[in-house]
Amino acid sequence: MGDRSDETPETVDRLRPAPIVGNWTGGTIVPIDAQSPRATELMTQWTAVTREATEHLFGKDHPRAHVARLAPPRAKEGQVAEFFLAVDHDGVAVGAGSVSVPGQTGPDDAEVLVSVLPSARDGGIGRTLVAHGGQRALAHSCTRVVLDQSSPDPDGGPGAAFARAMGCREVGLVLGSVLQLPVDPDRLAALEAEARAAYENDYEIHTASGELPESWLEERAALAGELSSQAPSGSIEHVGDTWDAERVRTLLMQWKSGGGNVVESVAFARTPPAMVAYSDLVIYESNSHMATQSDTLVLDEHRGRGLGPAVKVANLRALAEDFPQVQVIMTWTWADNTPMQAVNERLGFETVEWTRLWARDLG
Repeated sequence: MGDRSDETPETVDRLRPAPIVGNWTGGTIVPIDAQSPRATELMTQWTAVTREATEHLFGKDHPRAHVARLAPPRAKEGQVAEFFLAVDHDGVAVGAGSVSVPGQTGPDDAEVLVSVLPSARDGGIGRTLVAHGGQRALAHSCTRVVLDQSSPDPDGGPGAAFARAMGCREVGLVLGSVLQLPVDPDRLAALEAEARAAYENDYEIHTASGELPESWLEERAALAGELSSQAPSGSIEHVGDTWDAERVRTLLMQWKSGGGNVVESVAFARTPPAMVAYSDLVIYESNSHMATQSDTLVLDEHRGRGLGPAVKVANLRALAEDFPQVQVIMTWTWADNTPMQAVNERLGFETVEWTRLWARDLG
């Protein structure tokens, strides 16, 4: 607005984003200090609140509810993750929240997650948790909060109304899809044959289960870094992460320490020799009937050669052989990533979850 002389201080104040204000008076927000003797107890409560809220929203048998039974999300490399609870005057945890800085959406963003017990809703707890997340975001010099809101309803349901009521704007949509196993053999064979006809003269597909070969790690890290900056994401501009072989090793160890196993397929170009695509699945012992799709990437210059379907089909073959107890796969894809959506639909994935990202500038 420049230095216009007709702008009074009151006018300027109205142009600034209003701070997010909580209005819950029935308890207090309790930060979870990882070094506290009570950290494990409080994180158990955090997980319980998140699980109950998710099961109420999606149903206990929904794949998203099974994902919520896993451990809380880990901070990524270079990221700070803080967790906190809303505890009522009786000492009962009725809400849970987290803030991750920087968020996946940009270096000045904080990603905020909030869950409230069904029995405690409509009392201002959600808004108060978001307000606390906003305060922590400001403490980390962030300029924007991004709320991650999932729903089994295409229109977003009450969660979307909650975000709009706080003045948030939608900046991205992620579709959660499930694939029931086993896949029809004829469907799988047809897609596999079509992909092979497109790639077999110039590429090779390799699959690893449980452990990744050491010789893969450097190139695998480079692809992960590429994915972090290339993934389509609505109106969000991704900021690429820095990956190296050690970070891939750390990720694999984190999966294993949480009871996870990995199935990963990669595509190598023959000339010049290089890894140009990968896709992985993670299976946790505590949720052994389900696999989650972690990442899939094909480098731009190698797209249109059937490599996306090829690595996904190779994973399905290995999964059936090494983890026959898995009955369903869940994956999340940006809504505007139409090529990957098309591959998933051909495999038989069906959309069951709509996750919106809601942004709000901080005052």
